[in-house]
This record gives sequence, C-alpha cells and structure tokens, in this order.
Amino acid sequence: MGQKAHEIVNRRNQKMKFLEGHYLFKDWGLGRLSSFAYCMQAHKQEGGAWLYEKDSSATMVYFLLEGRCILMAPEKDPLALKKAKKHLAGQRMRLAGHKVHNIGFVRIMALGEGSLIGEEEVVHARATRRLAVWC
Repeated sequence: MGQKAHEIVNRRNQKMKFLEGHYLFKDWGLGRLSSFAYCMQAHKQEGGAWLYEKDSSATMVYFLLEGRCILMAPEKDPLALKKAKKHLAGQRMRLAGHKVHNIGFVRIMALGEGSLIGEEEVVHARATRRLAVWC
C-alpha cells in the first residue's frame, strides 16, 4: 500500500476510534459509524484563534479530538448570555462568568477532548452562531 493510501486508512481509523468512544454513538453499528466517519473532515485549529465567531455561518459541527477551547458569549448580548445559562443549567454546569479582557466576551465554559462543538445551531437549522468558540 502506498503512503497516500496509508494516510487515508489512518485518518479513517482515527475517526472510527473517536466515534466508537463517544457517548453519542454508543448504540451505532459499524456500518452507520463508517458512513458518518466518511463525511467527517479534519480541521486543525491553531491555538490563540477563533474556531468560529458569533453571527458566523453555522454549517459545521466540530468534535474536539485534542486540546481545549472556550465557549464564549459577547458580554453586551444579554440574550446570548441568558440562553447560555439556560443551556448550561440543563447540563448541571455553571456559568464561569470570567470576563476575557480586551475582547468583550465572557467565558461560558471550557471544552475538552471529546466535546461536541456547534451542534445546537446545526441541529436546529439556525443560519448563524449565537456564541463564539476560542481555541
């Protein structure tokens, strides 16, 4: 097998391993997981940059394989903060409430490995993002 084919197989195996270990997909069979993995695209995000910003187009869902990101709401957007608090209350998490200096955002929560990011807008067919994610 050539190097290119080897890389493709390795990426597919990485996707499958991630999906098989994620609680959302625990009841899925291999065929369904494989089809879903085929649709997944890798995206490497450098630290110290926005994964997406508030009001950006909501067309992708992200699975965090490694590293950390921070879910944020604009500090001058009471509706976004209220919705974030309501969403987190359902997950028994608390609003961190730390102001991020010089950019006008409030940290909602840290997202770690295995986190699903941006699914709410995509699942509910919203055109734009309500919150922002910084990595």
